Amino acid sequence: MSKPTPEQNEAFALIIDTSSSAAADLDQARQTAQRIYRLIGAEQFKIFMLGSATPISSTALKQTTPPGVNRQPQPCSLIAPIMETLVREEQKHSVIIVGSGEIFDLDDWTGDPRVEGWLLVYTSGEPSLQKPGGRIAEISAVQIGSDADTLLSYFSRPATRAPESPPACLGLSDADAFRWRVDASGYPLVFVEPLDAYAQLFPVTKPQFERFVSSCERPEYDDGWYEEILTLNPRASYRSADVLTRERLFMTGVTPDEALAFGRWMGRDYALPTAEEWATCYKWFGGQAALSAPPDLCGRLSPDALSLWETIEGQWLEPRRRPTLRDLSLMTQGILEWVAERPSRYCGLGEPAASKLQRRAEDPVRPVGRRRLRNLGFRLLTR
Repeated sequence: MSKPTPEQNEAFALIIDTSSSAAADLDQARQTAQRIYRLIGAEQFKIFMLGSATPISSTALKQTTPPGVNRQPQPCSLIAPIMETLVREEQKHSVIIVGSGEIFDLDDWTGDPRVEGWLLVYTSGEPSLQKPGGRIAEISAVQIGSDADTLLSYFSRPATRAPESPPACLGLSDADAFRWRVDASGYPLVFVEPLDAYAQLFPVTKPQFERFVSSCERPEYDDGWYEEILTLNPRASYRSADVLTRERLFMTGVTPDEALAFGRWMGRDYALPTAEEWATCYKWFGGQAALSAPPDLCGRLSPDALSLWETIEGQWLEPRRRPTLRDLSLMTQGILEWVAERPSRYCGLGEPAASKLQRRAEDPVRPVGRRRLRNLGFRLLTR
């Protein structure tokens, strides 16, 4: 990537990692951020603490944590809420992240044409803010230097290109045969006539669940919790040109309680389907033709939901087989999904893409004990 000298009116956004994995280095991160702020000296300079999309004053960088004082619960290492705020503005920003530990959703944003440049600054240990093999410039705090030109020379700056076009919305005629809603996370819900209810068209994705994690401020959803899940099923960005392992896009490895907590965040009428309801969806979806996202729905969906729809339609469906809504929704060749067998008893149903077992989609899978399963996720119903 080329690194041209930035214009004088360039805007900067500095994000301080306050997550649980960076908690021990928070004071050092503040001090490093203060050095960067003084060096760059730009008028258009916004400072964020991870976990809040509201900028803070530069005076907050001088704060330190007194010995023996317990910090508030730290957020998970997710930058989406801050980035969604930044990219809505007319002015492009160059983004600097200071901290330690992987930023889980970084790949969702480093390819966004609405961001001018990137720099990661780690405060301790080895470079760790991105996945191994990451392509964004990453330096240690001691490499910052004593002048702005040195610091600015490190930035990764994508080559100039036109803004991304949204995925094509063909609006096929059979789209009118369905009734649609959009859930609180920006994903499509389709009305399932035999159930008189709306079902999420796709299993819940990682970006969807991450919106919940970023907003709920519950201490159990910290970096350690998410690292355990990602060890089972690593994260793939919806911006990836080719996703070879489908389940990496979806939020798997969760427990029924975690799935139900997400449902409560979505709204009081959201729930896991019963085994019978899931089987009804499976049968009904199988009798409906797959379709492209209708135009009146496209403008209401989140970018990641539109990208997922395009990926499934363009890469995973086989037109010669005349795919159905069951195929589009990944109720086949997708993941296992939590369903309720009876009150407080849950099992998994579905046809995982990676499974080589000869079993029917309706055959239940029951994890032993509280074990998390790599390919077990969920979708919700609402009335």
